[in-house]
This record gives sequence, C-alpha cells and structure tokens, in this order.
Amino acid sequence: MNSETKQCQNCKQSFVVEPEDFNFYKKINVPPPTWCPECRMIRRMVWRNERALYKLPCDLCGHRVISMFDRENHSFPIYCRECWWSDKWDPLSYGLGLDWGRPFFVQFQELLGRVPKQNLWQTNVRGGEFSNFSRDNSDIYLSYSVIKAESVYFSKNIDDSRWVFDCLDVQNSELCAEVIMGSHNYNCKYFLYSRDCIDSSFLFDCVNCKNCFLCSNLRGKEYCFENKQLTRDEYLKKIKSLDEGFQATESVRRQFRELVRRSLHKYAQVTNCQNSLGHDLRDCRNVKYAFNSFEMENVSYAARCLKAKDCMDVNHIGRGTQLIYESVSGGAEDSYGVNFTVSGLGGFRDVYFTDHCQSISDCFACVGLRNKQYCILNKQYTKEEYESL
Repeated sequence: MNSETKQCQNCKQSFVVEPEDFNFYKKINVPPPTWCPECRMIRRMVWRNERALYKLPCDLCGHRVISMFDRENHSFPIYCRECWWSDKWDPLSYGLGLDWGRPFFVQFQELLGRVPKQNLWQTNVRGGEFSNFSRDNSDIYLSYSVIKAESVYFSKNIDDSRWVFDCLDVQNSELCAEVIMGSHNYNCKYFLYSRDCIDSSFLFDCVNCKNCFLCSNLRGKEYCFENKQLTRDEYLKKIKSLDEGFQATESVRRQFRELVRRSLHKYAQVTNCQNSLGHDLRDCRNVKYAFNSFEMENVSYAARCLKAKDCMDVNHIGRGTQLIYESVSGGAEDSYGVNFTVSGLGGFRDVYFTDHCQSISDCFACVGLRNKQYCILNKQYTKEEYESL
C-alpha cells in the first residue's frame, strides 16, 4: 500500500499516512485517522492534567485532599486514594444498559460523569500528597510522572532515582539537581544531555566523566575544568576556590549558557537506536516521531513511553505494553490490545474506551473498574453475551 496524504479534519493541515501506518491499522482493525498526529496528541493530552491541583474534601470520607480535578468542571464524585481503592463502593453499581437507540458516546459521557475518580493518579506511594501520576515511590513533592523513585522534588519524568531536585527526564540517578535529560549520574548538578557522570557540575553533552566542571562534548574524561585537562590537585584547588554564593552561581550559569551555545550539538539525543526518528531515545528500533522513550520497537507518534512494542499514538504508557493505540497515562504494564484508553493500571487485555481502570480484560466503555472482565458501560455480562454484543 502506498502512502496517502489526508487533510486533518481539525486543523485543516495536510498529513501523510505511511504504508506501515496502514499495516498497523489493519492489524488492530481500526480505520485510518482523520486528524493529523499533532491534533491527535493534543486530543489525548487533554485527558491528562498533571500540575493544576486543587484542595477539596473526599466525597466519601470527607477528608481534605489534593486533587487534579476541581468541582466546577467535573460532575463525578472525587474520592481520596484510600476510599477509591477500598471496597466501600462498587463501580458496577453505576453500570448502564447499552441503548442501541442512543449514540454510543452520549452514553459513555453519561457514565464518565457518574463514576467516582481518584483525586490523584497514584499507586503504592508513600509521602506523595502533592505528586501526580506517581507509582512505587516515597517522599515525592510537586513532581509528576515519577516511577520507582525516592525523595524527588520539583521534578518531572523521573525513573529509578533518588534524591533528585528540579530535574527533567532523569533515569537511574542519585543526588542530582537541575539535570535535564540525564541518566546514570551521581552527585551531579546543572547538567544538559549528559550521562554516566560522577561528582560534576555544569556539563553539556558529556558521557562517562568524573570530577569535571563547566565542560562540554567530553567523553571519558576526569579532572577537566572549562574543557581543560588538569591534574587532580589542580582541579581540586580550582573547585575549592569557587564561590558557592547565589551571585557567583548565576555568573557561572551565564558562562554555561554561552558554553552550550558555542559547543557542538548532536542532531538529536538518540543512543543505541536503529532506524529511529525522534529525540531523547535510547535502545529503540523502528521508532518514528517519538520522544523521551526507551527500549521500544515498532512505535510511532509517542512520548514518555517505556519498553513498548507495536504501538501508535501513545503518551505515558507503561512497561511491557504491546499493540496499544490512542492511549494516554496507561501505566498498565504488560498490557496487550488496548485502544482509546485513559489512566490504566495493571495488566490490560483487549479493552476499548476505558478510563481509570485497573487490571481488566475484554471490557468496552468502562470507568473505574478493577479486576473485571466482559463488561460494557460498567455492566457485567457473560462471555457469550459480551461477544454477541
């Protein structure tokens, strides 16, 4: 099949559907999109509110909590984490019978406005009252999209790290501050696009460096100051003489910005990737238009995805997922065949149009379900009834 140029029905701009895209749509049995990739991403991300937080009482226990939902714009009940995960309420009690005489999305919208939602999207989090989209963490403050981390503050997109401050897109790091797009760093600060470094500051595009200050484009170096090689004693003397006050630090920041401007810039931060197009990619194969994603294969139009395979139009999906389409905040690890889904946890199998569900399979248009199968609009069916519908 040849590529095809279409006009986006939203922004009216032209976009191209490639042959491999058609193959994917055929595999999951959906029609080609009528919106361009950018408009599709905007439509998905509308469902994900990370940082606009409100304080309000839980509608079940009355305890005041921080919430990503406000009262003014949402009709559904808002529960605290303890109440939402408890047995004090039953999502199936909000079920609707499928009415063939009414448009499907009208019925789904009605269900979305009735079923309680968790105040913040968290699981297995201790000390994270002000964190959102957080999993397997402890002591997280005003940080978002954090997975398996400890003591993270004012940061976003942090994985497998501890003692992280004011960082963005950081993995497997410890004792880091103001690091952007870094991994496997220890005791480092003011980094941009650097990895595998120890005891260093103000580095741009450096790899495997130790005890370096205000440097760029270095590989496997130690005791470098302003890109000049020093002896150990010379370097330590230079570092000891530095003024650590605010004004002095701001002066070094200005020097660092000028250093970054004058340094060599790689076309994109892509490491160990084959046939892949995007930025901040690592260990990927056959990936296009993807960003801040790692260990992926055959994935297109993606951002903030981990260990995904055969997926398209996805943002913030979990590890080990496969055949996922038009989904956002799907932290559902080891999921397969997930379409048009928002905020999922646990393993999913063959689900369509779900929101705030956990560990479900063979479900269609459901909200807030946990450990269920063969449900439509939160109503339980037998396998035979589900398949016939």
